[in-house]
Amino acid sequence: MGVKMKWPGAATATLALWLWASVMLLSGCGGAGVSQESVPAPTPNSKPADPGASANSNGTGGSAGSGSSERLSLLAYAAKRQSAPAANAGAGASESELRMLQTASLSLAVAQLQARASAGTWLGNVQVSPALSASLEQLLRAAAAGATLAQVPALLPNLSTARQTAASRWVQRDVWAPPAQTFTASFLLGSDLQSGALGSTQWRAAQADFAAGSSLEFKRVLQELLPPMLPQSEDFLSTFLPAAQTRLLVLDSLRTRMSWPEMPELVSGRFVNEKGAPGRVEMLRLRQGVQRFQGKDFSADLLQQEEFVLVYLRPTASSLQGFLSSSLQPAFQQVLNAADAKTLLPGELLLPLVQTSLSSDVAAPLLRGGLRLAQDELHADLSGLDGGGAFARFQSPAATLQISATGVDVRSAHVLSLIGRSPGGLGPSPASGSAWREPLLLPLAGACNAAWSSSAGFLLLLDRQRMVLSLNVLADAGATPCAS
Repeated sequence: MGVKMKWPGAATATLALWLWASVMLLSGCGGAGVSQESVPAPTPNSKPADPGASANSNGTGGSAGSGSSERLSLLAYAAKRQSAPAANAGAGASESELRMLQTASLSLAVAQLQARASAGTWLGNVQVSPALSASLEQLLRAAAAGATLAQVPALLPNLSTARQTAASRWVQRDVWAPPAQTFTASFLLGSDLQSGALGSTQWRAAQADFAAGSSLEFKRVLQELLPPMLPQSEDFLSTFLPAAQTRLLVLDSLRTRMSWPEMPELVSGRFVNEKGAPGRVEMLRLRQGVQRFQGKDFSADLLQQEEFVLVYLRPTASSLQGFLSSSLQPAFQQVLNAADAKTLLPGELLLPLVQTSLSSDVAAPLLRGGLRLAQDELHADLSGLDGGGAFARFQSPAATLQISATGVDVRSAHVLSLIGRSPGGLGPSPASGSAWREPLLLPLAGACNAAWSSSAGFLLLLDRQRMVLSLNVLADAGATPCAS
């Protein structure tokens, strides 16, 4: 179910947070370490570090790009963060800024899909998440310096503090570091998801001795996010395990759960996939709260609740890829404008009951925007992290889409490893996304019920501020083919 938000006084909370941030950047922070139980984090099996340490685990000292010489362990920073007042997730966001961010968020989502669509191929089940991509950009900006920083593209308008809070307010960030590792205070502050819909647990810290292979908590959290239909074996999970030289492991995740306002009707129906092949599949039909927009060459149904907005849009005169290339963004904009103007008509959601994986590559828009050096072990400049030499490794496990009789559940994640350079480094490393596998063709199911018929389309999930959480292509529902 959606997370209920608490709205403290915007001016007071924001001023208090930035006063705390200023003090933290300008003052020293020695003292005793903090126990793991004192912070909202997973429980690791390692000892806390001394937050007064001035060198990281590789023995390098120094300062970040901001000029602050203060160094903190994750747990020391987490203790300071816990005692600071929470900021209002909407603080600083004017109406005009939110409008610009809403448009930019939708544009980014559609552009991500367009870039993944190769001419002459089928789309398949795909997800893009501007929320996760913007969160990754935010962290890289805090770590990068010099030529590497210059390559980080701006995915959303650089307006104000509203940019980060509005884009990332539903993203959960879990971070792990070795016990002796410290970071610049400016990096910790700049990479923090300081205010959002998830409250104080939106940023959680823990320790892990990567050199000793200690990453059990990371594996547990990752397993919760992976689609159940994907292999859960050690061999598969080892793809995402951190290298021994990892200085910081970051798992950004997005879990969107939207419950139906009533129990929908359930029946065996007909679903036409993106290749035009009809199949029989269990379906739901929901009418309460659903509104419809009938466009010139598409149909869209919208369900708006307190925290989330869902739009399922189906082209009626072209393929998914043909519609995506030129018509998808204006079509979504028409639907949302009509919702604002209250001119939508009563409608119904007719969706297949599915649990499917979707291919995902959260880092792709940054890489297409020119970011190359961050992955280069020899030339990356991520000195904002801890003053030493490190490079980035990007990995996106498959996302999950589950449509059930109780609601829709979407899970997606990105794994970022910031790894210390090793002697004889290999230079650039490739980005890693995930691929969707088309289901095997099953025996014919016999006649399909055309009265309950739906087709492949685009499933858009937004939050209450109309920021895009994810844009999902439901190209195939794994239906059993209908007999002709």
